[in-house]
Amino acid sequence: MEIIGLHICGRRKRRTMGKRNFRKRKGQKGENTWNKKSRSDGADREAGFGEWVYKNEQFEKYYTDQAIVGTEEWDTFLKHLSLPLPTTFRINNSCAYEDKIKERIATDFKYEDLEIDGEKIAPISTMPWYPDGKGFQWSVERRKIKKLDILSDFQKWLVNLSDSGDITRQEAVSMIPPLVLGVESHHKVLDMCAAPGSKTSQLLESLHDDESKTGKMPTGLIVANDIDIKRAYMLTHQTKRVGSPALVITCHEAQKFPLLSSTDNKQGFFDRILCDAPCSGDGTMRKNPLIWQKWHVRNGLSLHPLQLSIVKHGATLLKVGGRMCYSTCSFNPVENEAVVAELLRWSNGSLRLMDMSNILPKLKRRRGISSWKVYDYDMVETADFDEAAEAAKGRYKSLPATVFPPTADEVASFHLDRCMRCVPQDENTGGFFIVLIEKVGETPSENASSAAGQQKGKKHGEEYLPFNEYASIQTTYNMSPTFEASQLFTRSDSGRTVNFVTSSVSKELLPAMKALDMKVVYTGIKVFERHELGIGDSTYRLTQSGAHIALPHMNTRKVTVGNRDFQYLLERRGELLQFDELSDELAGVLKASPLGSYVCTLARDDGVALTIPEKLLLNIVIWRGRNTINVMTAKPDGFALTSTMKALGLYDDTLTQEVLEKFPKKDQKEDKQKPANDEGGTVNDIEDAAKDVSEENEDSAE
Repeated sequence: MEIIGLHICGRRKRRTMGKRNFRKRKGQKGENTWNKKSRSDGADREAGFGEWVYKNEQFEKYYTDQAIVGTEEWDTFLKHLSLPLPTTFRINNSCAYEDKIKERIATDFKYEDLEIDGEKIAPISTMPWYPDGKGFQWSVERRKIKKLDILSDFQKWLVNLSDSGDITRQEAVSMIPPLVLGVESHHKVLDMCAAPGSKTSQLLESLHDDESKTGKMPTGLIVANDIDIKRAYMLTHQTKRVGSPALVITCHEAQKFPLLSSTDNKQGFFDRILCDAPCSGDGTMRKNPLIWQKWHVRNGLSLHPLQLSIVKHGATLLKVGGRMCYSTCSFNPVENEAVVAELLRWSNGSLRLMDMSNILPKLKRRRGISSWKVYDYDMVETADFDEAAEAAKGRYKSLPATVFPPTADEVASFHLDRCMRCVPQDENTGGFFIVLIEKVGETPSENASSAAGQQKGKKHGEEYLPFNEYASIQTTYNMSPTFEASQLFTRSDSGRTVNFVTSSVSKELLPAMKALDMKVVYTGIKVFERHELGIGDSTYRLTQSGAHIALPHMNTRKVTVGNRDFQYLLERRGELLQFDELSDELAGVLKASPLGSYVCTLARDDGVALTIPEKLLLNIVIWRGRNTINVMTAKPDGFALTSTMKALGLYDDTLTQEVLEKFPKKDQKEDKQKPANDEGGTVNDIEDAAKDVSEENEDSAE
């Protein structure tokens, strides 16, 4: 989700991730205050942790009148909004050593007697409502974790686990919509407003959940869309941690996302849709205190039409029998229940709200409301809709009928109490609104202005072309007929990089997208890359990110290695190895082999078979040069492999020390070398588009 400025209507130019762009209008009175108390602890102030007094009279009046919490809870509600958010993270479903992460939290990072600023800090705890005990919460805010030396080991551990794709740092309530949506491996899914990508990553984990049990790729797919090209590239970076060939990233206005046709010619293409709509973001005040200063009733009113147009279009894109989750990080009923009520009114019975009481049953939540007070742009209460009076106010100050509460008959049929509102004092979180909608019949036609007008041409997008040089790869790696060459695509006529997508993407989605001239930013997993041999010839080398896809179909250029060789390759990652550094057996195999790429798969010395998740992970791609070997594994992949070795008890600390003594690490940045000469060189499998993404993006709740 994004929180954006007022003048958007789906065509804004400036867009800042997680930051608000509210500007004080000319003549606006200074009724809002944001005062900072002085503190004796200068170091704490310098770190940015000073106490703040949060106050906005209009905010308080507006929400006391809405009664989203009882009067007896109001002070508690305000108090929690003034506190920093706790640190929250979740273990990803694809993690091969979940138990070891939980064990380390309970031992090395228990912090039983920790005190910060004179306050005793409770240990890290699981969030009771998150499935399988994979969600964690700690009362220490993330900025302090970054700054305090005593927590540096924990901070580094979190960053490494996040970079390797084993955990995701994410605000707790942001985790709820993907869980509510209930994605399965065969579903076609659309995330309409996807950047920065934490929810998309969750959806991908659900799509691939069966793969860790069966080893089979999902038959479904996920389209992650965002209007802003820079945020779409950031989305590419975020989702690369999951490594899914079933993902397509697009760049379109959500309310004008092209209508893909289904094979049965019925309305809708997607089984599941996440509509995490642009909103005023007052549920994120704990993370973004500037909202206290900038909050005004006009924010929600201005966004209401856009939210409505997006969710209506989402309903049109949804298959009959499919489900859509509409969510915002706002408390405001104008952005929430009012949007849902008008959606149901428009649907004429083709949509219904689902009862979520049995979904995440341990999660504390508030029911949706069916009555609220409406204020106009000047903060004047308006009891009923008066078309003539509103028309007289002019285009920019008139209220639409859709912001008003439903009638008594509509209240009985809409069941708005099935909506869910999260307030900060219930689970020590930010604020959020969630509703799950089922499509039970075809929806009416949308207004021409909302469903049409999509710009043509690929101003921001990639051309994915069929790969026509598969014969070279098939010969090099003796690929089995079970490998579908039709699932390989390249992004240029030169065919330098070769991406693999699932059959559902190659056969159903990409052809439909090409016919509609859609803006595809990224899709697939890079499996092969052209490498010039320097003798007027070239070959296609494997990539670390795609090794697990190609390996089951390869009949040559794959080697099983023992514990020591596997760890040694990891220890020497990014450097040129001599053959005699390896065991005699492995060195002999490689010396007798031709130049090019190989996959080294771990075979445990104790004979214990690897689990399916371990088989997918415990492979290392190397380049066999004329006289040396190069490990083609980027830093995040190296950390993931090392962590798994340690978790399985296969890691030898003595070997690590021996390598460090013999080959001291040079003072240089890792993974920055360019591919060079016939020895291969280090390859960073993260695309240029993924660079320059800050850690703050990864922590974002939206």
